[in-house]
Amino acid sequence: MSLNLTDAGPLPDNIEEEVREHLEDLVWEVFIDTAHEDYLSARFMALNGMQRHFYWCAMQTMEKYFKAYLLFNGYKVKDKGHKIIGMFDTLKRDGKIDFLNDLNVPEGFESSGWSVEWGNVKLRDYVDKINDYGSPSSRYDCVGYQYMVTDLFKLDCFVSQFGQGADKILADNKELKKYLYDFNYFYSTDDHEDPSLVGISLARGRVTKIEQLLNGLHGNTGIYKRWISKNIQYDQRLI
Repeated sequence: MSLNLTDAGPLPDNIEEEVREHLEDLVWEVFIDTAHEDYLSARFMALNGMQRHFYWCAMQTMEKYFKAYLLFNGYKVKDKGHKIIGMFDTLKRDGKIDFLNDLNVPEGFESSGWSVEWGNVKLRDYVDKINDYGSPSSRYDCVGYQYMVTDLFKLDCFVSQFGQGADKILADNKELKKYLYDFNYFYSTDDHEDPSLVGISLARGRVTKIEQLLNGLHGNTGIYKRWISKNIQYDQRLI
């Protein structure tokens, strides 16, 4: 893996390695370190019943890992936006993330008392789900979702493969370790004790008001669509 230094201009041989090192540090700080923080935020949100925020933070986690890997493989990300499925497909097509595996059931899950099925293990399908439920429109509660607690565990699986070193965010704040370790089959330590399952959301669905109005659940669809289209920016896929 190597950054493309062409846009830095002609570089004298005696400073090329220094420039590369500083720019690699920049990419790590801007994308990888912040992805680790978003991952911890996603876990906190899921474990505390805030699924809309979970999906946004999960999408941000994946977006930043993908952008970092694109940069480290010579691509530009300036105009990539938030479409993580497109980034994933580019990296997969060009053989840059062949180390990523599907999201298989982790050891210990089936015996831990969760009354849910693990479900689909295909990594691309999971990226696509996070792409939809964690879209920028989710920040304004414009996108509904069908949450399963395994969506959290699958994010753990993804990060453990792609974001090696996520546990280093604990170095500065030991108080945060429970949010990383609780019910985490990929990062938890042998001496960590999970809390009770009582109160943990296993599944939750939501259809937002804007989805209801744009899809005719309250009639007068044209009226609502005209007002919304002239006053609010929304994702056309909601219709």
